[in-house]
Amino acid sequence: MLKTGTHKLQSAMEYLMTYGWAILIIGVVLVALYELNVFTPSNYVSPLCTLPAGFTCTSDYFYSNGLIVLNIEYTNINPINITQVGCNSNQTTAHIQKYSPPVPMNAGENSTFKTTCYQGNTPFSGQLSSLFTGSIALNYTDTRTGFQNLIYGKIAAKVTSS
Repeated sequence: MLKTGTHKLQSAMEYLMTYGWAILIIGVVLVALYELNVFTPSNYVSPLCTLPAGFTCTSDYFYSNGLIVLNIEYTNINPINITQVGCNSNQTTAHIQKYSPPVPMNAGENSTFKTTCYQGNTPFSGQLSSLFTGSIALNYTDTRTGFQNLIYGKIAAKVTSS
């Protein structure tokens, strides 16, 4: 003879067991994905280096001490002399590096520059694969007109070497 309410208790226990196992499995999967760094957005960021029209840029190497190697190509007509290059997390020229003598560039030429990226007022430091985002400052003089120009670009780079 069955007591009334026994089926209700059994049904409730089956319900709890089924959903309990499902929640446990979902938790284990989420922990596994977290351990594999699936939820780290910087893993999916492509390196980016953009400058205004007339200049293209690639960042080949970004070191853990903040040193970055930039390859800048010049595509305008008038020849220029690059006098300063800087990298900072905010758009500032506080730590811009001066090149003496200036680096001459003609249309279609490219040059490689090394500079240190700053996080505010201190040089950036990060572990392998950590992400730096900021701006590139480029100061140059047009050799035909003698006018000086300061342009800013954007950079997003991952630390690739120690």
